[in-house]
Amino acid sequence: MITLSQFSEYYGVFPYYLITNGYNDYVQFPIYLISEDVKVYPNDTSSALLGVNIYDVSRNTLKLSKREEINTLVDELIEVGKTKLRQLQNVSTFTEDINQQFNKTI
Repeated sequence: MITLSQFSEYYGVFPYYLITNGYNDYVQFPIYLISEDVKVYPNDTSSALLGVNIYDVSRNTLKLSKREEINTLVDELIEVGKTKLRQLQNVSTFTEDINQQFNKTI
């Protein structure tokens, strides 16, 4: 199991999700913790940062060290990561279906 202590102090300054197929292919998504004070409309993609945005994080949580932030938000981080993975799997399945239909017409 990988733990935070296995990485150097400044490795991956922001938390991020790393999704891999177990070989050479991977994708990395930064996780942005957005304060409860920031008025952002999640459905307005022009205001979202590229990556994964977690909204309404308390100011007290954001004052913690990065390690303490992650420990505090671990359950939410896992759930958001699962949602992102499902989205990627759905897109992948959709793309495979389209490719199969296209290949049948050739």
